[in-house]
Amino acid sequence: MNNTLFTNAYVSSRRRIYTPSVFAHSSLLHLQECGQLTAARPHVSSRSNLESYLFFLVLKGSGFLEYDGVRYEVKTGDAVFIDCRRPYSQASSEDLWTLKWCHFHGPNAAAIYRKYKERGGYAVFHPEKAGDAAGCAVFRPEKAGAAVRSTINGDVDDTCSDEGAKILQADDFGTYETILDEIYEIAGSDSYTRDMQLNFKLTELLTLLMEESWHPDREERTEAGAASGVQKKVNVLEIKAYVDAHYEQPLTLESLAKQFYFSKHYLARRFKEQFGITVTAYIQQVRITRAKELLRFTDDSVETIAAACGYENNYFSRLFHKIEGVSPGVYRRNWRGGKQSGT
Repeated sequence: MNNTLFTNAYVSSRRRIYTPSVFAHSSLLHLQECGQLTAARPHVSSRSNLESYLFFLVLKGSGFLEYDGVRYEVKTGDAVFIDCRRPYSQASSEDLWTLKWCHFHGPNAAAIYRKYKERGGYAVFHPEKAGDAAGCAVFRPEKAGAAVRSTINGDVDDTCSDEGAKILQADDFGTYETILDEIYEIAGSDSYTRDMQLNFKLTELLTLLMEESWHPDREERTEAGAASGVQKKVNVLEIKAYVDAHYEQPLTLESLAKQFYFSKHYLARRFKEQFGITVTAYIQQVRITRAKELLRFTDDSVETIAAACGYENNYFSRLFHKIEGVSPGVYRRNWRGGKQSGT
C-alpha cells in the first residue's frame, strides 16, 4: 500500500486499515486500524460517535488528550484506552510525539470496556519500563494538578507527589508494545486464520488492561487515608478465601458482613467490583463446583453430597437442575460413563 496516503504536513505514519471477514465482524474482537505515527508539527485531531475502541502508547514526546470531560497531559511512556463513541481530541505538543496504536471493536467490546471502568481502569495510565526518570506509575488529569507518582514498590516518593491525582499499579510497557507489533504483523499477513489470530491478540491486550484496572494489594488513596483503603481491600480477599474453605457452612451475605465487620451494602458492592460476581452467587458457584467433583469422583449419595456442600437435599436437587440442566444423578451418569477418571 502506498504510504504517501498517510504522510502529510502534520504526521508521518505507517498504518494498516483492516477489513475483517463477515464472521469476524459479527462474532469476534476485530481490528479496524493499527500503526505508528510521528507528528511533524503540533496539531489537534478530534472525533466523536466513532464505533471503535482506541488503545495507544506514547513512544516519545508529549501531548494532550481531552476525553470524558477531562484534559489529560500525556507523556512518553503513557498508555491510553478510550471508548471512541464519546467525543475526544488529542494534540501533540511542541515536543512532537510518536504514537503506536490500534482501533478495534467487537460484539462484546462495550461490555468489556464498562467492566474495565467499573474495576477502576483509567483512560490514561503509565506502565513500567518506559524510561520514566522516577520509575513511577501515574494518573495525570491536567485539571487535578501535577502528577502523583508512586515508586514501583508502592511507597510514595515525595519528590514527585501532589494532591488530587490517583495512583496506579505499574505494568510492563514492553508487553503492550509487543502486542501492538504483533497485531500489525498479523494484519499484514495472508494467513487464512488471521481474524482468529487478531481476536486472540486483542483478547490478550484486553486481559492485560483488565489486570491493570484493579489493584487489591495497593493503597487506595482517599480522604480518609491510605490505611483504611488497604484494610478494606485485604478483607474482601479474606472473605473470598473464607468462602472457599467453609462453603459447607450456612454462609450468607449478612453473616459474612457481620463476621468481617462490614456493612452488608459495602461488602456487596466491594465484592462485586473486585470479583465480578455477587457474594451469594459466589457461594453458590463454589458449592455447585464442589458438588460436581463429588458426584464424579465419589460414590457418596446425592443426599450426603448435598449436606457436604451446605444444602438440604431437595433444595440442592432443584438448584442443581436449574444451573446444570440435569439432575445430580443424571449429571453423575453422563460424566462418569462407567469410569471415575479421565477426560
